[in-house]
Amino acid sequence: FNDEKILELCKQLPTEELLLMVYQKFSPYEIIELMPQESMDKFLAEPDVERKYIQKYFETLDQDVLFQIMQAQFPDTDENQTRGDFLSQLESMDDTKFNSFLLKMERNSKIALIAGVVDEQPDLMLLFNNDDIARPLENLMKQDNIELMSALDPEFLIPMIQQLPMDLTQIVLTQIDANDFSEILASEYQDILKDVVLFAPTMM
Repeated sequence: FNDEKILELCKQLPTEELLLMVYQKFSPYEIIELMPQESMDKFLAEPDVERKYIQKYFETLDQDVLFQIMQAQFPDTDENQTRGDFLSQLESMDDTKFNSFLLKMERNSKIALIAGVVDEQPDLMLLFNNDDIARPLENLMKQDNIELMSALDPEFLIPMIQQLPMDLTQIVLTQIDANDFSEILASEYQDILKDVVLFAPTMM
């Protein structure tokens, strides 16, 4: 498989398995950092991303960071306002204004926000599509991506191998550790083992 084919196979994985693979090398922040603006905005508009999670993130920020976020959208923000003032201002917004505020946030602030929300609710990463989650893999060498695949369950690796031509499949099989190969046969291919026993030559 070339680089493009490896990446294509990764994107066809269930999202949970793809995340398991990507998380070996990249943090949620690093994954989100490479996403296009549209993907981040779509995430923030998802019903599953409840406002309470976002509000909780803002509550973790210090005075200076909150001031920068507020001033970016409200230039007349008073630098003498307290952290509590900023949090109250955010909390007092109705849902329409609050959502508009989120979508207009500067990119770096939006990345940090989404990463913070996902840190609190990890399952929300499943709302992103596989193309976005796999984006960091595009910057890796093929061998690096193959090594990350070691985290996958064999049930997801076997269909990939089956896409190889028969002669290459045979080469792959000869490189599998004998113990691992016997375990796979015993658990997944008992019918083959029965045939082998049935047709094995009788020992003299």
